[in-house]
Amino acid sequence: MLSGNKELTAKDLLSRIKDSRYSSIITLLKALNRIGELDKVKVQLVNGASRNFNGRRAFYDASEKTVYVNTNAQYEDGNASSVLLHEILHSITVDRIQQNPELRKEIQEIMNEYQTVYYDSKYDTKLDSIDGHHAMEEFIADVWSNPETINNLKNVKTKENKNKSLWDRFKQFLHNLFSGIF
Repeated sequence: MLSGNKELTAKDLLSRIKDSRYSSIITLLKALNRIGELDKVKVQLVNGASRNFNGRRAFYDASEKTVYVNTNAQYEDGNASSVLLHEILHSITVDRIQQNPELRKEIQEIMNEYQTVYYDSKYDTKLDSIDGHHAMEEFIADVWSNPETINNLKNVKTKENKNKSLWDRFKQFLHNLFSGIF
């Protein structure tokens, strides 16, 4: 799936991902594609030696609106689907989160509840060097691209309503994140 030094759009890449484990993410991205959101996101496939990846297999550069993918990296699923989807998700959420204090507060509350049961240092905003934004962005992308995190959210009931899971609350957050687009 990954080879050479190429520039694509997220739309080009989405058509190559067929992994059924990510069907809900792919459905969302296809909806975003219908309104032109994915045409705005560049994906650059590069030889890892030609760019500093700092040990990462891929990353999203918000200032360049580009996902950089290391074609030399090893991927757990053998075809980089989860990593690509994760970075594409960053590309469509980072600006929205940074520009909207209500959304930041909402995702912070979900993360805090999640952290009380499934602590992970990468979601700890106190350890984040850039005001917690990076931790929030990672949490959002991980929820979408990591089935284990989704299952964990389904198993945690919210503080204010024991009949609702954090997964239900996260889906409401997504609705709020994309209101006005759909």
